[in-house]
Amino acid sequence: MNLNTYQPIANDFAKHEHPDYAFTGLFAEAGEVSDKLAKFGRKHGVSINTAIRAAANPHTDAEFKLREDLQKELGDVLWFVSRCASILCMDLGADIADGNIRKLKDRADRGVIIGEGDNR
Repeated sequence: MNLNTYQPIANDFAKHEHPDYAFTGLFAEAGEVSDKLAKFGRKHGVSINTAIRAAANPHTDAEFKLREDLQKELGDVLWFVSRCASILCMDLGADIADGNIRKLKDRADRGVIIGEGDNR
């Protein structure tokens, strides 16, 4: 599914009255992605990097479960990003995704893809 198809469908599931819910929800869901990785790492005695690699190429039931959990949480992050974009009257595909690729391409072309600051 492309982002331009996703956004209006995702909006149909919004049941909140206040715009701040979408923005604080995004913070919370991003934290849940991190939390899944941290708890997997703690339980299995591995680094976060190892947990990420395990989810990317799972072999055990625990790794498959982590991958499934991360997929769900990333979907929730996407929903909240979509809601935030909609609240701000932005198109998730054309404004957010395409704009981000243009920014990254510009930085790469100027040799500043690695660095700090918004305006590099």
